[in-house]
Amino acid sequence: KYWFAYNDNIANIQTFGRLYTWYAVTDATKISPHGWHVPDDNEWMILQFMLGMNFSELDLECDVNNIVAGKLKETGVSHWFYPNTGATDEYFFKALPAGYRRRFDKNFEYKGEYACFWTKTEWEYDYDYAIYRHLYNNQEYICRTHNFKNYGFSVRCIKD
Repeated sequence: KYWFAYNDNIANIQTFGRLYTWYAVTDATKISPHGWHVPDDNEWMILQFMLGMNFSELDLECDVNNIVAGKLKETGVSHWFYPNTGATDEYFFKALPAGYRRRFDKNFEYKGEYACFWTKTEWEYDYDYAIYRHLYNNQEYICRTHNFKNYGFSVRCIKD
């Protein structure tokens, strides 16, 4: 299965969208509308640079010194748990904390706390993993890291 609803409750899709495995990302016809695609790691880096990150920090994993995540997070605490640190959504990205689905036990975690977005880039050190970005409710930084490809994360498509 390529996608999941948080807690297997279809009603969660209306607000938070679906959670996809990385394998859905590699078959963009399953999730991307015509003329759109799932961004790769470099395209996320360009976004982060445009948000104000230093060029030298873009490929670091979980650099806690950047404070750009708030520019992407939905404001308020309707969906994000308090305190939703730094949220301004000044680029109208409206990142929502959909949480994720774990690989091994298939449990769902962290709705209200984390927004996790796949890239279509595999992690170069172990091809069982792929790179993703995540934002926290209580932090201002955007984290670039990797996880198993069959975790369920959110996806944002960009125009070709």
